[in-house]
Amino acid sequence: MYPARFEISLRITHPSMDPEDISTQLRLKASTKWKAGLRRTTPVGTLLAGTNDATFCVFELDAKTRGHLDTTLNTLTKKLFRFKHFFQKIRSTGGSIEYFIGLFVNRNTGIILDRSLMAQLVNLGIDLSLDIYASQPTQKKAARRTVR
Repeated sequence: MYPARFEISLRITHPSMDPEDISTQLRLKASTKWKAGLRRTTPVGTLLAGTNDATFCVFELDAKTRGHLDTTLNTLTKKLFRFKHFFQKIRSTGGSIEYFIGLFVNRNTGIILDRSLMAQLVNLGIDLSLDIYASQPTQKKAARRTVR
């Protein structure tokens, strides 16, 4: 298995919690956040129609890392165990917690997330969301494939 480039964030959605309270509890600064019930806006603050259905927070945990995803997830998950009771509160009151992982690969690769990591995620109530992005072939490589 080849090391891959990846980005990991923690996303929390809740029907009513204040995003500032979530940030304070986790001792993390949200890169993106909005509060349930407030007027919707674009990232630059332009008003949109309607209100936010739920509170949403994104915490960047490991940006643009190269290496082994399983090792990084194990390390991050162990650090998050101190928030287990807070995560249970989020879940029990209608919220969700997930790792959002952008995985960038330029050749065949494989990743094993072993059962001990998966058990830890279940224990914490963290879902796993993977977006896998394949690198586009360079123009020279693409041209070589089409010209014979």
